Amino acid sequence: MKDIYWYSVYLFFMAVIFSGCTSSYHVSETGGGFSITKLADNTYQVHNLSNRHTSQKEISEYILRRCAQMTLEEDSRYFIISSQSQSFSESENNSISYGQVIFKILPNNNQQSIYPILDAITVVKETDAIAGGRLSNKARQTYNKLLDAEYK
Repeated sequence: MKDIYWYSVYLFFMAVIFSGCTSSYHVSETGGGFSITKLADNTYQVHNLSNRHTSQKEISEYILRRCAQMTLEEDSRYFIISSQSQSFSESENNSISYGQVIFKILPNNNQQSIYPILDAITVVKETDAIAGGRLSNKARQTYNKLLDAEYK
């Protein structure tokens, strides 16, 4: 019985250790993820901190997905990215990948912009696999409403 207990403890700690080896699309926690700061009306900054197993492409997709989700949560469809940066930092014990953008939610796609106007519906479709299909309830409702309107 004692052996089963220690084996269970061992399996638990191995699961915890190995679960830290991958990054995924999730809110910022002690090990990474994304965080959002509201800078002004309809303007936000999104940060993503990931471990060394996450590529720069994946970080970019996580950030784009989060911008699209926020846009949909605000009952909008279009947004622009006005500033972005990515970096990789490696220390003896750890390495991290970091990305951030500043984005603005647009009330419609007719607004003039020097930046490319991105469609939240398209971004969600293109990043669905990397995000494991995760989308907030509010964003999912707006997404479905916009798709329904498109096909009517």
